[in-house]
Amino acid sequence: MTADSPDKATACPLCAGDNNCALTKPGQTIADCWCLTASISPETLERIPQDQINKTCICQACATGTDSNASEA
Repeated sequence: MTADSPDKATACPLCAGDNNCALTKPGQTIADCWCLTASISPETLERIPQDQINKTCICQACATGTDSNASEA
């Protein structure tokens, strides 16, 4: 994730919800992020639009498959 587009930096590219990325929160570092311990399936990663790869993070619900919209996309 980079901070290139701060207006979209907190939006999950799969569901548009808050991705809760530590890098978008003042005083936090990547070491504080939930994603360091998350297991994200290759199928979920493949659903990220090409233009959003390495620009914004997916949310924990989409990453873990607990988002009800994740299976509809």
